[in-house]
Amino acid sequence: MIERSLPLNLAHRGARKAAPENTLAAFDTARSLGADGVELDVFRCGSGELVVTHDDDLSIWSNGRGRVSETPLAALKELDFGSHFGPQFSNEKIPTLQEVVDLLGESSFINIEIKTISFRPQMEALETASVIAKNRLYNRVTVSSFNPFVLREIKRLDGRIETGLLFQLRFPLYCIRQLFKSPLFRLRAVHPESRLINRRLIKRARKMGYLVNTWTVNDPVKMREFVELGVNAIITDYPDRLKAVLDEFE
Repeated sequence: MIERSLPLNLAHRGARKAAPENTLAAFDTARSLGADGVELDVFRCGSGELVVTHDDDLSIWSNGRGRVSETPLAALKELDFGSHFGPQFSNEKIPTLQEVVDLLGESSFINIEIKTISFRPQMEALETASVIAKNRLYNRVTVSSFNPFVLREIKRLDGRIETGLLFQLRFPLYCIRQLFKSPLFRLRAVHPESRLINRRLIKRARKMGYLVNTWTVNDPVKMREFVELGVNAIITDYPDRLKAVLDEFE
């Protein structure tokens, strides 16, 4: 992702407070609310495609049962992923990663979080790298994960893809540098949970050459604080709130 004077406004799972999260409706709404791009989650479904959803358990966000990772795409497309949010989103479908890319066009940034705990995430990484390469997304995508094996595999497949390590516990950045100093990682960014953000972390990250992208920030006071600290991206459930804050700094 490019560096700029103000942080990117990334809608968390789309505009998830205005539309059912991780659906095309949520991503389209995010654009209309002023987001620069979106954060989304991907699983590899039973037939191999990457689909966009936060949880493997179908009962959480749809009227289905079972696991996303064990269900083929054709069967997933029969399910309703919108009615849990409101009747106006009845029969909203689970999107593939490619469908989201097609919707967002050529200007939106995309943070792809790969959801897997596998020590061998070759297929998830391969499918993600393939979508990025096919659509030439290199200058407007970051692949993130809590799983370092995912980030290593992404870099092994395509060194042009920028990666970011997600973490939510206090974890000194020098430890990250030591753990991930292998050229197979080459992290571009760190993605700390918002409670970990402070001036010291930002300063150390800058010294180590990392961008800092933080999540999930919904309070305008915190948004202003993080803009002033110089974070590179803010992931929020309310992209309209963040846009209003960023407009204050323009």
